[in-house]
Amino acid sequence: ELELAKQAIAEQKTINRAKLLLMQQLNYNESQAHRALQKQAMDQKINLAEMAGLIIKVASGKN
Repeated sequence: ELELAKQAIAEQKTINRAKLLLMQQLNYNESQAHRALQKQAMDQKINLAEMAGLIIKVASGKN
């Protein structure tokens, strides 16, 4: 249970960081950033945390 909780917290941090990047780079508010993140995740058929990780990776220039 502890590991699951730690993983959930780590995933939420990743999602929040990706939303912040979208807000800064695209001038989105938080709800717009979250919706954009959700849409991309659905379009690519991956979960929200994975999509957030990809956004962070691309933003940091690590392809």
